Amino acid sequence: MSEPPRSAFRFDPELVRAFVQDRLDDAGRATLADEVARMLPFHLQLPNPVIADLVAVTGHLGGDEALLRWLDGYPGRPRVTARLFRVIDLLDRWSPVPGVVLALEQRRARDPYPHALAGYLTPDTTAGTLASLGS
Repeated sequence: MSEPPRSAFRFDPELVRAFVQDRLDDAGRATLADEVARMLPFHLQLPNPVIADLVAVTGHLGGDEALLRWLDGYPGRPRVTARLFRVIDLLDRWSPVPGVVLALEQRRARDPYPHALAGYLTPDTTAGTLASLGS
């Protein structure tokens, strides 16, 4: 994924302010959800003012899981972003568990490329490949 231009790293301050004050209408919430979804994949690269706005939105919603539930309620980029972050979380959680990695290795030994997943799987399933999928 290429890095967006610096101008993409900002929220509309009035949208954030209205959201945390519970005075944002449905269209405004949808616009803010799209802005959050656009920024979230770059959360480690965001400038401090943008992080502050993201923290304000996340805090108002009740935390990270609440943010993902909120994003999932909007079609398009917000929903896709929320679901991708959940997959990343699952990969991060299970990739260091030796039993899970062993079971996947054994399953892949029997059927290396299940029909529905053939175009998506890495050549080998190891703790390293599972963790790299999360990254």
